[in-house]
Amino acid sequence: MSSDEEVCVVAKAKEPGGPTKPQKPRTRPTKRIKPAETVEPFTFGCDVSIFSEAELQALQRHGSRFEALARGQVRPATPEEKRFLRVDQEKEKPHSLAEKAWLRLKARREYEREQKEKPPPAPPEDYGMIEFDADRCWW
Repeated sequence: MSSDEEVCVVAKAKEPGGPTKPQKPRTRPTKRIKPAETVEPFTFGCDVSIFSEAELQALQRHGSRFEALARGQVRPATPEEKRFLRVDQEKEKPHSLAEKAWLRLKARREYEREQKEKPPPAPPEDYGMIEFDADRCWW
């Protein structure tokens, strides 16, 4: 029996007047989650108005797995995931729509993070001069 199967024992009620035979355990395969599938929804963490509909769908489908791979939380299971890591580290150029969308997402997150950290612009200096009032001038 493999580790992908769980044991399911079915108990049979005693028939009146006779002994019951011991039941042989039956096995049934459990559902395995493929490496590319994810359970939790993907959180973009930035404004998504710059992404096309196709890019949004690609990120919703692959984003959680890409995030886990990029952070080192999981190991790549397929050659495509190994290639994605090289793209994420900017050692290769992106080819798929999902890879291109991932790089745009990273750039957008970085841009928004820099904008939050950037101090607000300084107010204009006041030198004590009175501005010219156009409505009070006769010429």
